[in-house]
Amino acid sequence: MEILTTHINADFDGLAAMVAALRLHPEARLFFPGSREESVRRMLESGLVEVPDVNRELKRREVDPAAVTRVILCDVRQRDRIGVVAEWLEENPGIEVWAYDHHPPAESDIAVSGGIVDAEAGSASTVLSEEMERRGIQVSPTEASLLLLGIYEDTGSLTRATTGPRDLQAVLRLLGQGGDLALVRRFVTVPGSLPPSARARNLMITPFFELSAATTVDEAKARLNGWRVNAAPVINDSKVIGVVTRTLLDAAIQHGLGGRPLERVTAPELVWADPEAPAEEVEEKILAGRSRFVLVGDPRAGRPLGLITRMQVLRHLHGRLADFEERFDRRAEQQKEKRQKITQLLDRHLPAALKERVETIARVSREAGVPVYIVGGFVRDLLLERDLLREQQDLDLMVEGDGLDFAARLAEALGGRMREHRAFLTAVVVDRDGFHIDVATARSEFYRAPAALPEVQMSALRQDLFRRDFTINTLAVRLGPEPVPELIDYFGGRKDLNDKALRVLHSLSFIDDPTRVLRAVRLELRLGFRISPETLRLAEVALAEGIFEHLSGARLREELVMLLDDPGLALRGIDRLAELGILRVLHPRLELTVAARERLRAARAAADWYLLEGLADPPVRAWRLMLLALTQDLSAAERGQLGDRLLLAGEDSRLLAEFPAHLAAARRALGAQPPPHRAAEALEPLTGEELLLLLAEGDDDVRAWVRRDLSELRRLRLEIRGADLLAAGVPPGPDIGRALQAARRARLDGLLQEGEPRQAELDYALSFLRSTRPT
Repeated sequence: MEILTTHINADFDGLAAMVAALRLHPEARLFFPGSREESVRRMLESGLVEVPDVNRELKRREVDPAAVTRVILCDVRQRDRIGVVAEWLEENPGIEVWAYDHHPPAESDIAVSGGIVDAEAGSASTVLSEEMERRGIQVSPTEASLLLLGIYEDTGSLTRATTGPRDLQAVLRLLGQGGDLALVRRFVTVPGSLPPSARARNLMITPFFELSAATTVDEAKARLNGWRVNAAPVINDSKVIGVVTRTLLDAAIQHGLGGRPLERVTAPELVWADPEAPAEEVEEKILAGRSRFVLVGDPRAGRPLGLITRMQVLRHLHGRLADFEERFDRRAEQQKEKRQKITQLLDRHLPAALKERVETIARVSREAGVPVYIVGGFVRDLLLERDLLREQQDLDLMVEGDGLDFAARLAEALGGRMREHRAFLTAVVVDRDGFHIDVATARSEFYRAPAALPEVQMSALRQDLFRRDFTINTLAVRLGPEPVPELIDYFGGRKDLNDKALRVLHSLSFIDDPTRVLRAVRLELRLGFRISPETLRLAEVALAEGIFEHLSGARLREELVMLLDDPGLALRGIDRLAELGILRVLHPRLELTVAARERLRAARAAADWYLLEGLADPPVRAWRLMLLALTQDLSAAERGQLGDRLLLAGEDSRLLAEFPAHLAAARRALGAQPPPHRAAEALEPLTGEELLLLLAEGDDDVRAWVRRDLSELRRLRLEIRGADLLAAGVPPGPDIGRALQAARRARLDGLLQEGEPRQAELDYALSFLRSTRPT
């Protein structure tokens, strides 16, 4: 099997490239790894363009990755942009990979063995149009219109700096082949968030701070602190040779390299933009590459005219940030470190079992002579005086020094065992009672490419805590080696705890990790806090920037499951997600309507009844129940898109796709006044979540049958077994199963005679076989 695919959130260029590539690979099938952009969906729904084969695209459940022989990537080569296809390629290395793409090389690119990759073209549609022309393939008016849409979209209506003569020639050729510019005018517009005159030269900072390659690491760190910047280019012989950041300098100092020249530690990765590049192109370079800044000028000359920071782009795109962004970004730096003795607090609120473990940790810290801190939710919940045994199932420790050596010492002291992860400088200690203690070395994480696993180096405690999501999670309790425990607060977390405020540590927090938005919702509801106004505004910016489009379905699903799986949070959590506009991240058509809200409340009530009745068969997962209730109004195709976006698999994927049909079939069966055995058999194939959705509906007859099935009919078990029928002379074969089924139906319908149940069942089964045996 050959598969033609594109990137998640497919745009016109990706769609057009797939359709054109289908002419080059007629045996291939189309597969979309995720959703499509809203403009693409509007075009397909309009019926103005009949896109070849798009309606018979492969669904995820129809693909057997082991049977795929070739994957053909269109308008993409980056592994982290193709969703589940990347997993298939990793699990099946024998799959051949081709690509038709126009993007410049990136570190996360997949190696390809065929196709055309041409970064000089302004769009993949240009590449495919040229190839069809070269092969003499006749382009239909529909294909020509799609390719025009792709070219105009990816070149910004032929205005971006990446546009070249070939793109214009392709447009002329496609117009001659019947392409319709009216469709372009209707569905493709130049992004309106920026004025047309906004170019890199308008946004760049000049002059800018720079560091000589001969500057020592220690001196460079002092200069960055003095300039109050986080990064700067490094210059050697009047040319930029790389970049240094505070994070990198801290790591070098930790390794004893403070006296070395910068050229020894400079990161060589540089991102350049042409002075005439549109601001949205600069934005894409910064956000996609996680760069601190973009250099403006000609990379061949090596000397930039100026540079553009991430905050410059965000300031231009979102003027509403201008009044607080710099204050917000500097808040953590200006926050005074606060320390407080907390021996009495620990004595007062630590349960005996936890207190004994904490005292052992402190003793081992003193014996080893290394600073050890409790960090994370434990400290937060301790200060909030929450039930630590219920809230905290483990302890998180941070060690300034050799964390793995400390973990080994702690495991010995507790009489437990240790499992280490040397690459990440972490370990898990499990004591005799099975209690888990996670031990980490104070570290800083470097990512060589977006979505890559982190490379870990040692760093200071403050820097490690600065990586965390919210200020209330940056609090630490030092247990040793000093004898008196001490609370350490670098970033004002204690004040935010008192104010019941959730606040991120810097203005790019949600852009760095969009899942923090969902985590914020979960935390504010669980703790009774509120997201601070500036943090809410930063969440709005992240949404407006489309950052969630770059988030993997697996990570999005994990955060959503944690929210919906908590019965106390699910309903309010969905309300909050809708309020913040995050439901549309899952699917553009997903809304919390009045009907959906009522359905969710009824489903939650049904789940409460199920729990109070002590029922467990069939099992029910709260997150699946809530997700089904929320999405019941979506079409089958839309639910399929949602399942693909969340990378649902197996039973989860099938349930989301098929549950409305299952409910409809059960309603029909139960509405026909069935005998008990027919009702039980109609409900038996349904999952626990489907049964509770039926119970949540308003039809009294349906609800009565579901309640009776769950509390009575489903529990009924026959006294007799197949062995009893064999002993009574029934020969082995299908008659055994038929007789047992008949006896169970009779028992459900109340048809068995009074008396000893086992004998009554056996008599009925044998009588049934006699009455149905051919004469």
